[in-house]
Amino acid sequence: MMDEEIQKEILLKITDVERILIEMKILSQPFNDKEWEGHPRNNGKVNGATLVAEVFPNRVVKMKKLEQELTEIVPSNYTWKSGLLRHIHFGEVHDWQDINNRDLPTEFENLSDYKEEFSLIRAVARLHSAVASVVPLLFHKDYDTALTKAFKKLEVELRVKTGLKNKSTVDLVRQAYNKKVLKYSDQTKQDATRDFLCGVFGLFRNYIIHHEVLPSTQSLYYCFPLLVICSEAFKILDRSSK
Repeated sequence: MMDEEIQKEILLKITDVERILIEMKILSQPFNDKEWEGHPRNNGKVNGATLVAEVFPNRVVKMKKLEQELTEIVPSNYTWKSGLLRHIHFGEVHDWQDINNRDLPTEFENLSDYKEEFSLIRAVARLHSAVASVVPLLFHKDYDTALTKAFKKLEVELRVKTGLKNKSTVDLVRQAYNKKVLKYSDQTKQDATRDFLCGVFGLFRNYIIHHEVLPSTQSLYYCFPLLVICSEAFKILDRSSK
């Protein structure tokens, strides 16, 4: 599980990355498509292949420092979606135009998606401990394994809890709750508990265990609600006893 200290460290890194991207946006602002055409330094001697250091030497120095800082603090699993670092390295006018008009807008959106996904991962870390244990897999985007591991643990918990064997999970749930091998803490909800767990195992567990997660579903947004359902099923088993 990703502990609180690691989570806090990543949050600080996200904040720092955002700050640096904002500073880069300010530094590259003269090369905005709407501003560069009429900029005083965009005279007949300047073309796309001109080094920015010849036009704005101080900005280049600052940009290089920001680049170094950025590469040192960016989270290890953050994936760049633009040519930002490459364009900073090349350093020509058309590179800085790309930085301001295309790279930075792309990375701001990319960072926003990363922050949102990280928030979901933090939420998973607060679910039932058996489900929270798959957080490292989510952090490395191994969603298929995370789902499989969580629902296999749920099946193991069910079999250990009931002590019943040679049954499909759905049949096992029906037998356990119909014959009160397992009794839910609120007996007025015994049937509802049975029906919910039958759905979890029959609809979700069976599909996840027996099918490979499709590329279209290889995302945290697909994985997260299933892990929440799995977590609720674990809690129900926790509140069920012989």
